Amino acid sequence: MQVGLGTWKAEKGDVSKAVLHALKSGQRHFDFADRYQNHADIGEHALKPAFETFGVKRGEAFITTKLWNEDHRPARVKPALQRMLRELQLDYVDLLLIHWPVALVAGTEKRDSGVTLLQTWRAMETLVDAGLARAIGVSNFNVKQLTMIARHARILPAVNQVEMHPYLPQTKLRHFCNENGITVVAYSPLGSPGNADYLNSQGAPESLMSTKVVDRVARKAGKTPAQVLIKWAMQHGAIPIAKSTDPHRIDENFDMWGWSLSSLAMQQLDALKITPWRYVDARKYFRNKQTAQEFWDDHY
Repeated sequence: MQVGLGTWKAEKGDVSKAVLHALKSGQRHFDFADRYQNHADIGEHALKPAFETFGVKRGEAFITTKLWNEDHRPARVKPALQRMLRELQLDYVDLLLIHWPVALVAGTEKRDSGVTLLQTWRAMETLVDAGLARAIGVSNFNVKQLTMIARHARILPAVNQVEMHPYLPQTKLRHFCNENGITVVAYSPLGSPGNADYLNSQGAPESLMSTKVVDRVARKAGKTPAQVLIKWAMQHGAIPIAKSTDPHRIDENFDMWGWSLSSLAMQQLDALKITPWRYVDARKYFRNKQTAQEFWDDHY
């Protein structure tokens, strides 16, 4: 599967232009989510013209979207996907993910204790049976949660989409997924540079894109820092999701073929690992007195 184009935090109008440009340029892997609130824009102004006017075949495009936390109850799962399909103007998605392993009461930020992840997963399985989703998977799940799903699932998760970059290599999680036939999809492979102001206020380490190591590796490879970080994830067996609305950068991020990073370059990038740094802040989902390590099951 190709490098994916991410659409998180992309402005209305900009996101559909980015998706349409990528489709016209030959990119075929796209990552959406109900929570991003841009399905309708993408459906009307990117997917529809691409399929009806620009000759892109639906079967060539791989489209992922995600079930939001408020729709975990089994009775809400199918209607939620049907609504997303209407907005995207599609008959099916190639991959539907549970966005977070956290169920919320609809319209609130309150935990919904009346539904389990397994119940949500079993409702997801029926979407494959109905042909509304070609495959199903999860996002932001840890090893314990994956183990529970895999133990009881009729259809195993195809994917676990997680934050992954040299500051957060996800070694334990990648090993588990590899051993169990679950593909790792890496979001924020560039270290979320668009979130810089917030991250700096939280004491973030030096931006990955600005480190001397990444710059040196990029210069030696004749590539950009972004390309180096995307390739790093690929050479660790993950499928990166890179977000941009700039046409030049979209094309640049897609130019991953015909070259590779040397073993020395990979070792230098691996050495950037710290204990661990996450750019995506999930603290609002922690249970009372739960630590980040407990929530994420972090062990490196």
